[in-house]
Amino acid sequence: MKKLLATILALVMALGLCSVSWATDPAVAKVGDQEYATLEEAVKNVQDDGTVVLLRNAAGGGIGTYATPKANQIAAKAFTINFNSFTYTLTTPAVGSAGYESQGFHLEAKAGESTKVVFMNGTINIAENCEGNMTMLIQNYCDLTLDNMVVDGRNLKDAFYKQSDGSLKQGPNYTLSNNSKNAAKTAIKDTEIVARITGNFANVAFDSDKTSEVSVEGSSVITGNIEVSATAKLAVFSGIFTTDVTSYIKTDSPRATVKDKNGETVYAVGASNIAEAATAGSTVEITYGENVELTGIPTGVTVKNSTEKDISINGNTIAAGKTETAKPTPTPSTGGYYYYPSTPGITAELNGTNKSATDYPGGDYGLVFRSTAAFSTFQGVQVDGKTLAKSNYTAEEGSTVVYLKAAYLKTLAAGKHTVTILSTSGNTSMDFTIGGKSSSPQTFDAGVGIYAVTAVLSVTGMAWTAKKREN
Repeated sequence: MKKLLATILALVMALGLCSVSWATDPAVAKVGDQEYATLEEAVKNVQDDGTVVLLRNAAGGGIGTYATPKANQIAAKAFTINFNSFTYTLTTPAVGSAGYESQGFHLEAKAGESTKVVFMNGTINIAENCEGNMTMLIQNYCDLTLDNMVVDGRNLKDAFYKQSDGSLKQGPNYTLSNNSKNAAKTAIKDTEIVARITGNFANVAFDSDKTSEVSVEGSSVITGNIEVSATAKLAVFSGIFTTDVTSYIKTDSPRATVKDKNGETVYAVGASNIAEAATAGSTVEITYGENVELTGIPTGVTVKNSTEKDISINGNTIAAGKTETAKPTPTPSTGGYYYYPSTPGITAELNGTNKSATDYPGGDYGLVFRSTAAFSTFQGVQVDGKTLAKSNYTAEEGSTVVYLKAAYLKTLAAGKHTVTILSTSGNTSMDFTIGGKSSSPQTFDAGVGIYAVTAVLSVTGMAWTAKKREN
């Protein structure tokens, strides 16, 4: 009898331990303070406009929301899933409309509404060798925002479509299909979408039976063929694409065609994205841009300037129509001097302190500047970013001394201006301010004009020494 009681007691204790173990299994997601064992369960229980937070890497079946839900289906709602830097790996079963259960996420809008759904800060992918017929990762019918996401469809299954004669034909599988019935707006922000490569079927589709709008911006990368229906609107503001998206670009940002050393081509929009796409050994053709200035381009990359204006690559100029290899960013000059204007009666400011400037012998020079860069490296002069004609200045050794002529200075509007002495060893920039005319008859009668000058020397955060030129 005692043995029987001991056995029963042991079983009870074991069961108790098991129940504790089950109770302490880590939750997958939460809504507020309420935790759930699966992501699907959390989505089912989140209220309209609420947020689901993923708590760890997890795997599970497809998740669908439906305008007219059937038994055990989730009703369409506005909600956010914060993937919280974790990955959700899709397994079976797939979801979708009746008879078309082939999707990882099926997102319908409320009837007659543009329902907002947000996926942010994480990764969605498909399990390797996933069983079933998952041929589409996201089927979207709502206002969907993908913000800082990786949407990886490389493990999608082959898709086959029934023909009129009853035969099956292989067709595209879609990483993202935007089939909006409600003229919805889809935003892709700082998101990477990777389509499966299956012959010619590597697809992201923006298609609709009503007008839908899709925008791509930030550091987004879309790998795969992009399909856009006649009724859909695609607006590209920035990103990197394997499809030529030129006709959809809605920004004045620079754009480029980048071909890597293996011959693979991408289309980059935005300065930072061009730099990201320009890997060692690649060729970068700048096809559009105003005042293009790119940094971070690897040394030795071939850069072709196909625009009508000069461009700056790592601080080095490539003229319009020219092709050159990218050079490293020049090392800034270590110092520079400024000189005061030479015309009697003109005053200059240094760090807010007015100083007379009547000691320079004059001539027709209104302002004199000096860079410590060697004169042999001198390339020219700019004022306010525009290259000056040589008739507006002279230059000589010492290390590099530049004289801006008074006649040129008289053409400048009152206010702050920047002169830049260009050098292969680094550019020297100095600010000066043109003021109004003085009441001094002597200065006015000289016909030179009156200039109040503020000189501030700066090159890439380097402090400049200031020195008045001696007679």
